[in-house]
Amino acid sequence: MQIPSTPTRRDIDRLFHGGEFDRIGDLPGVMLYEKRDVEADARNCFFGDRYFFEAEFWERYGPVKGLEGHEEAAEPEEGDVVIYVNMATGQNVGIYVGDGRVRLKWGFGHVYEHDLGSVPSIYGNEVRFFRRRL
Repeated sequence: MQIPSTPTRRDIDRLFHGGEFDRIGDLPGVMLYEKRDVEADARNCFFGDRYFFEAEFWERYGPVKGLEGHEEAAEPEEGDVVIYVNMATGQNVGIYVGDGRVRLKWGFGHVYEHDLGSVPSIYGNEVRFFRRRL
């Protein structure tokens, strides 16, 4: 799925790159899900991929290192892995929560629940979905 450039994405970029993580949750289509200690996460290099692979995602869905046991899905379903892609490289990973929304930790900032296209442009303009094989 391709993500277009929008005024909301430009606002997200401005706040994200300015380190104004608390204000991001006030933007349309973005809700603060979990407020994080940004300084501690930066010190510990605790970014979005570690959050989902080592914390919430791991506990809820089991190990997915390298997405073993998953296959790409054309349309997302609740619980699917969401990967944002920039120049053919995965930039961030989250969980699809339904209704066109994803739960994603932005860098060393907070965890947000937001519309699929409401992400910093550094994460790219493509989103892909992966589902655990039964």
